[in-house]
Amino acid sequence: MLSKKQSNQSQVTPELNLEKETFVQINQQSLAELLTFIDFADTQLTIGFVAVNFAEDRNTLIEILNNHPQCHEIQFELLNFADPNLRFLRDEIIRDLK
Repeated sequence: MLSKKQSNQSQVTPELNLEKETFVQINQQSLAELLTFIDFADTQLTIGFVAVNFAEDRNTLIEILNNHPQCHEIQFELLNFADPNLRFLRDEIIRDLK
């Protein structure tokens, strides 16, 4: 018999899966290009920038990448550069990656 906690999780999961499936369908080409970029990155430090319009979509993309079989051995670092007066991006990246 399922506990209430497990029962609630099963009700939430299909909603998340539907959100993810919808995101993948809408962004199929962009995801394929991003996965190709990741594949070519290989073992070197590679910096890529991804613009995402909505925070929910950003979280969905991160979840997709973290769970994708092609990305299991890749370390992703998320950096947020919200300062509109940022002049030296390289310096900020190096500072944040320490």
